[in-house]
Amino acid sequence: MQYTIPVENKLIISDDWGSELIFYTGDVKMITRKVLDTHVFHGSLNLFCDDPTRNSYFIPHGKGVLYTDIDNKIKYGDVNFIDGVLHGYCTIYDDKTDCIMYEGDFKNNKPDGFGKLYNHSVKDEEYVIYEGDWKDGMRSGVGYSHEVVSEIYDGEWENNMRNGYGQHFMDNQIIACIWKNNKKNGYGQIELVDKGRYVINCKWKDDKIVEPGIEVIPVRKSKRTNN
Repeated sequence: MQYTIPVENKLIISDDWGSELIFYTGDVKMITRKVLDTHVFHGSLNLFCDDPTRNSYFIPHGKGVLYTDIDNKIKYGDVNFIDGVLHGYCTIYDDKTDCIMYEGDFKNNKPDGFGKLYNHSVKDEEYVIYEGDWKDGMRSGVGYSHEVVSEIYDGEWENNMRNGYGQHFMDNQIIACIWKNNKKNGYGQIELVDKGRYVINCKWKDDKIVEPGIEVIPVRKSKRTNN
């Protein structure tokens, strides 16, 4: 079965992505009420005028490009669709700076899997502020966060917050402990990097130390050998 597809206009995906409509060019396929046709078309068409309640309509399916303008001058993302939803490896851009905002796995229109979240300076220099696991659009799993220049967190996440075991690097200290909802809770240790000392068996509750722990000074082995 063959289909005639108009290509005069761009494909309008949704007005829910932001304040502006998002336009799409790429692979699509036709859906009928009884048959799911695997015919794929590479180009552009006007989906906005196709009503899913009609006998047939088109949905994005495969690789494509999202734009924020109908003239295809401002790119929003290099994406993959499965049956009309973002699914697979995608790269999303800031439409004002053309810098990458996110690159990684998507599932059901949200970051899900492994991905990198970017920020950029005034000079439009990109740098990663989070690299790790995502679930349902939130940081969940194991990830590396560098949101503040002088601070780094490397550890477990859940629901966009530090949850589980993790290490926090800051001000010549390394704090290794259990976290709950972005706060230190439970036992852990503090390494004083510049002094070569440790404080072990510290206990935190809601980011406050309730047990100071024991200070340990590592003993260096002598280089002398017995004859």
